[in-house]
Amino acid sequence: MKRLLKNFFIVFWFFTAVSEVVYAQYWEPLDNGVSGLGYSVQALASDSFHDVLFVGGSFDSASNVAALNLAMWNGLEWKQLPVSPYNAIYAMTMKHDTLIYFASVSNDSQVGMYVDTNFVGFIPALGGPVYCAFVFHDTLYAGGVFDGGIKFWNGTQWQILGGGLSGDDFEMYAMTSYGNELIVGGHFSQAGNTDVNNIAAWYGGQWHALGGGLTYPNNFPDVFSLQEYQGYLFAGGNFFYAGSNFTGGVAKWNGTSWDSVVTFEGLGSCGSPYAMLTVDSVLYVTGVISGDGTFCMGERVAEFDGTNWYDMHMSTGGAGYTIQMYRGQLIVGSDILSYPLGYDSIKYVARFLGFPTSVQSQQTEKSFSISPNPATTTIQIHLSSNQQTTLAIFNLLGEIMREEKISGGESRIDVSDLPSGIYFMKTEKEMIGKFAKQ
Repeated sequence: MKRLLKNFFIVFWFFTAVSEVVYAQYWEPLDNGVSGLGYSVQALASDSFHDVLFVGGSFDSASNVAALNLAMWNGLEWKQLPVSPYNAIYAMTMKHDTLIYFASVSNDSQVGMYVDTNFVGFIPALGGPVYCAFVFHDTLYAGGVFDGGIKFWNGTQWQILGGGLSGDDFEMYAMTSYGNELIVGGHFSQAGNTDVNNIAAWYGGQWHALGGGLTYPNNFPDVFSLQEYQGYLFAGGNFFYAGSNFTGGVAKWNGTSWDSVVTFEGLGSCGSPYAMLTVDSVLYVTGVISGDGTFCMGERVAEFDGTNWYDMHMSTGGAGYTIQMYRGQLIVGSDILSYPLGYDSIKYVARFLGFPTSVQSQQTEKSFSISPNPATTTIQIHLSSNQQTTLAIFNLLGEIMREEKISGGESRIDVSDLPSGIYFMKTEKEMIGKFAKQ
């Protein structure tokens, strides 16, 4: 037992030491962030016409500026807006030069509009919470928990789209476009009269299923995020299967079939991505996600280059809710106050400063590799260092399961007697990675 505790604290010390040195260099809050009330940023909208960023959520101030649930950031400082929504904001979108925000409670919603710092007015509410908004073919759509689940604004009133969504406890959380289709995701079993599994496409004046949809056996599946990337439709959420394929919490659709992105059967889900954003050749993801880029995605924020995931090290707790680019910087809204050990603040809305040079080189050119991964009987480790070192293999409890003397270059280690699970590996100087034993 003493050895177990000692080893656990060795592993804990290593990760906390890395956190202290590295995390502070990645993120910083916008000025002093936001504070008050429910302490979260749920929605971001970048206004390219006026070069400002709208920030919505549940708060009562932005730095030292009074701002109830909605604030504006001009790149240098926070600006107070003349009319504040009385409920928390969960969805915002831009239509041309106009911000449209949706402030919601359980049985009501408020829909307001801004052009720059000028309040334009309200349009009718939808009768329940709005969790996503999207402009498709110059028409405004809103989705959430209200009659029909999805409605569009015809210029004078809201109308249910194609008979709406339905099912036990139906909810809608995400919208995007893919080709000439409007894609919607959430928790529902029917779109109009079409049987679907939590995701559907609207085109040609009717609803269509996307294969077998996205499911989570014996649980409550949700699709929280949708984004087109490199010709695929990416979906993220609380699901395990895309069609008949095990995918974990992220899947991609090529127009005819589903495929996995980050997980393999037996490892489980990487968490629930709440928001996705495509910028040039990179897909950014945030949510309640975990991993180190080797398995799964990254801690709360990650980037994907089409092949590999890179951990952007935001936090090991809380959730990222929304992600946006503004003035060439990645901005994330969350319920996260600080980095895992409290060394630096995030204060619910933060910008990514970029990887330090040494870390960035590790992201793109690792000094080690492990294969195969997952493993069954043996693993082969490549270390660029030529020095001899002792390699320790830990289980998730911190117990040392194996110690081996290895040299730089290629080393082969027998793991056939290890129980199935996830294992960490550490040399005398550094943690070098982890692998799964099937």
